[in-house]
Amino acid sequence: MLSTSAAHADPVVFELTETFAFDWHWELDDAQLDAADREDVIDLRNRLNLRLRTGEWTFGLRIDAAWFPDPPSSQYASDIRPEEMFVTYRDDTWTVTAGDDYLTIGRGLALSLRKFDEVGFATNLRGAHARFRQDHFQMRLGAGFTNVVNVDSVEEKLVPDPNDLVFLARFESDLFDPLTLGIHLVDIERRHSDVRLALTDPLFGDGDDDRIQGRRFERTIITGLSAELAFDGVGIEAELGYLDNQETRQALAGDVDSGEPGLALYVGCLLYTSPSPRDRTRS
Repeated sequence: MLSTSAAHADPVVFELTETFAFDWHWELDDAQLDAADREDVIDLRNRLNLRLRTGEWTFGLRIDAAWFPDPPSSQYASDIRPEEMFVTYRDDTWTVTAGDDYLTIGRGLALSLRKFDEVGFATNLRGAHARFRQDHFQMRLGAGFTNVVNVDSVEEKLVPDPNDLVFLARFESDLFDPLTLGIHLVDIERRHSDVRLALTDPLFGDGDDDRIQGRRFERTIITGLSAELAFDGVGIEAELGYLDNQETRQALAGDVDSGEPGLALYVGCLLYTSPSPRDRTRS
């Protein structure tokens, strides 16, 4: 990490993180390969994180690379690409990001795109993000395409980005303290959605003919309500989510609707022996 500053100027902080992983498989666990092709498989993976911070601005870039000196099949392909790019502006009220960002809506029932660890899975949303915080009110808005790690540490096969188009909004208020209420909406325009195809065909060249098990995945809409009650070392949380999954299935008579709705409920109770995180935030 390097830091420089000048008189009457914001300090500039530069961070660099380098992660390197090497695997040698005595016998690769892949039943689709012949026994001879599974032996002595080597792969190298690298992640380079760059961060630049000054004042209210943060710039970030992560470059992922994977190299197979002798790939056992075409599914194991060498790859290098920017997996995380963003610029963020943050002040006392707003946090605005253009590029990649991780997020969880509510307790994660509606949407959870996050990074598990430095060398494992990571899924983010590449687009535009805005968060607003003021007394007794919070808001988060976002829109973008899902972006995954294309060569992970488990499967190790090259997986293309799904590029699902996501729109999201969440509003939260603790005006009726100690009760906090929230409401959110997540719209996922999936592979065969008309909206998604209209945008991704020009951008990514995805076709409209590919099916998975005879199905077209079109749209998933999740709405949710949440409530949190915190007092005297006790925290009670609840979230209710409704999912409307819109799909079509290929049949002899043509495509027929096959999506099914779903309902989820989360309830939790936390006991604190010291002031709760919410109380510490207020103090």
